[in-house]
Amino acid sequence: MFDKARSDEISQSLLGMQFRIGGRGDDGTIDCYGVLKIYFKEFDLKLPDYSYVEDWCGQTELYLQEYSKFFRKLDKDKDEELEIGDMILFSREENTSHAGIYLGESKFIHSYQKAGTRIDSLTNPVWKAKIFGFFRVRETDCARAHNKGI
Repeated sequence: MFDKARSDEISQSLLGMQFRIGGRGDDGTIDCYGVLKIYFKEFDLKLPDYSYVEDWCGQTELYLQEYSKFFRKLDKDKDEELEIGDMILFSREENTSHAGIYLGESKFIHSYQKAGTRIDSLTNPVWKAKIFGFFRVRETDCARAHNKGI
């Protein structure tokens, strides 16, 4: 579903943007959810525009319920391999607190306060220890209808 060349092109356009909570790229700033919105929009998947508070602040169950319309969690027991375009959620304690997009070869793009938008490795112990789960875009009637504005 996600072409590597197009994925790399989108990622390159986001690199270096400064981090700002609620940033969606229009003013040169972006947060981790802004990375998701811009990336997936380029592949015709329009995610709802939630704020930081609605997305991350102790709302993990609600967040996952809402996003189950668009993504399915990869099953560790089935040894599903990561694919370009898979969403990665990271956690702090028991709540999701950060997100990124898998680019292949253990790399992911994200934006965070200390460094802005960048590509990091999932093998980095800091990020590896915080992985909450991996999620793949699902092709559902609900997602298609949402994208058509129904």
